[in-house]
Formats: sequence, C-alpha cells, structure tokens
Amino acid sequence: AAVDGDRIIVKNRAGNIPWIENITVDKSLQFLSFTNDDFFYVQGTYTIASTPGREVSIVSMRNTSGGIIGSGTGNARTTKVRILDSYFVNGSIDLDLAVFEADIVGNTLLSGGVALNFGNVVGNEIDASAVSGTVGIEVTTTATGTPLDTCAIMGNKVRTAGYGEGIFTSTSQQVVHIRNNFVQHAWMGIQVYGGNTAAVQNLIWNNTVLAYAGQFSVYGIDMANTSSGSVWEIMNNVVTTTWSGDNRGINKDSGNNGQVNVYFNHVVS
Repeated sequence: AAVDGDRIIVKNRAGNIPWIENITVDKSLQFLSFTNDDFFYVQGTYTIASTPGREVSIVSMRNTSGGIIGSGTGNARTTKVRILDSYFVNGSIDLDLAVFEADIVGNTLLSGGVALNFGNVVGNEIDASAVSGTVGIEVTTTATGTPLDTCAIMGNKVRTAGYGEGIFTSTSQQVVHIRNNFVQHAWMGIQVYGGNTAAVQNLIWNNTVLAYAGQFSVYGIDMANTSSGSVWEIMNNVVTTTWSGDNRGINKDSGNNGQVNVYFNHVVS
C-alpha cells in the first residue's frame, strides 16, 4: 500500500521476535523503528530495486539473518540508498551496481562485508572474518564518464580472514579518501587499483593496519595496478603485525603505474 515518499514505521513484535520476510523495495521509502532509540527487528533479505530518482533510507534495522542487496540496471548513480545505524547479525550490504549511490554509515556487521560502486562507508564496525576470503569494504566502480566525486571510507573498524582484503578499491571515477580506519587482516589490509587520472590526490591517511594472521606473505598497504596519471598520498599510517611470517608493510607492486608518495608512516615489517 506504500507510495513514493512514504515513511514506514516498524513496530516490533512481543519479545522483539523478528518479522520474517524477504522484502523487495521498489518505491522511494524510509524505514524506521516505532520505538525511539531502539532497532526494529527483522529477518530476511531486503532487495532494493533501482530506478532513476528513487531514494531509499533504512534507519536502525536489526536484521537477525539477512542483508541488503541491489537489483536492476540503468544510468550510474540514479538510485540513492542510505543505510544508517543498523545491525546485521548474519548478512552483508551488497549494492555493487553502478546504478546505486550509497551511504553506509554507523552500522555493525557481525558476519559480512560492504560492497558498492559509488558512495561512502563511514563509521561502521565490520567483521567479515567468519567466512574466509570475504572482503570487508569493497568499492569497485565499473561505470565510466560520470562526474568525479569523492568516496569517503573513513572511521571504520574492519576485520577479515584468509584471502579477504580489509579495504579494496578499484575506481577511476572517484577520488578515494581512505582515512582513520582500523583494519585487522590476514593478507591485504588496504589494497587499491585504478585511481582517477584528473591529478586529484587520493588519500590513504591515519589508518592503523594490523596483520593478526597470515597465509604466505601479508601486505599492510598494497598499491596494485594503479592508473598512470593517478596520484596517491600515503601518510601517517601505522602498519604493524602480530603474525610471525613474511610481512610487507607498504608495497608498490610491478603493476603500479601511478605516482605514490609515502611519508610519515610507522611501519613494522
């Protein structure tokens, strides 16, 4: 019965037993809790269908088993999604389609990661270590010709296991700011590909990157396959380890073609 622009207030069942249902959101809607300063409890996958001009906000969802995914095709950045102050016991946020521009802010994910094309990931606690190889935060932009914008990956606490990067970006259409994150990893803490070629600096600043376990070699910050003409500033990071194997603190591999400036970092390797 909802129409575009409606606000849906979700009232919890007795004992906070979750509403169990997979939901397709195909209108511009807001979802909020009926109870002030508390979550609304659900279980299931929420699929956000894209269309130009659609805006969906989900605030204070507690999803006991399920996550948020996107569907659809179309022009880049035409559907806006905001996931705020929510709690995912067993599920991920996967809006890794060019049609979505997403702000993922202040959420907790106990067993899953965050993936998107455009947007920001700020102030989240993300533990993707339950499934080895899951990436904590992944921003992979495939669209071209979009206006240059900033992607802020800031103030997050991230933990991964196995061959899962803590933070991975591959984008030429955004200026990347990876700042003030705490990353625990067992392979790659922060890995970047691509980079805008407009000579606008990408920032990797003030992060703490810890290899708590390992496979063969582990890399704190890895510059891989960066674009010729891209500029990367790596400053004031702490890159350290509790793992006893081969640790490579800040690595520029053979596929790196960008300008990488490294200064004022504390590196234990």
